Amino acid sequence: STERRKEQQKIRRFTYKYYKDKLGVKCELCGSTENLEIHHKNYSDFSKENCQLVCRNCHRKRIHTFK
Repeated sequence: STERRKEQQKIRRFTYKYYKDKLGVKCELCGSTENLEIHHKNYSDFSKENCQLVCRNCHRKRIHTFK
């Protein structure tokens, strides 16, 4: 629903801000500071402990590898 989507976006923004403040805006895997994304280890859990800050390259090539 639209309301659920808005709530998820709000949580994502909060989570990204948390990681930005905590980690100094760098990929946890390679140290890049560009094209950062949040990886959710479990997609139903938006808690800070379940998230990892990674660059787009690592997110696609290291975490979500498609054959």
